[in-house]
Amino acid sequence: IKHQENWGKHAVKMRKQLNMDYSFLMPTSKFMAFIYILPLAFLYTGFIIQRWVKYRPSVLFYSPFIFLGKLKQTIAIKNSFK
Repeated sequence: IKHQENWGKHAVKMRKQLNMDYSFLMPTSKFMAFIYILPLAFLYTGFIIQRWVKYRPSVLFYSPFIFLGKLKQTIAIKNSFK
């Protein structure tokens, strides 16, 4: 979860700067980041589960922990705006 928080602190800057995939999902302000917190956490979690379930169906059991990590990440994204 700490790793997700650290990643979230730098996510907006890096995705925009490097024009990475899905950079359009990154919020552009602290207000937008606040609105994005839950939807983005659910989208990230769903994306990970969808990618892994065919290889390891047990990922479904870990989905609450994945969601908590992604929630922490999106909160860190919000906090990265000053």
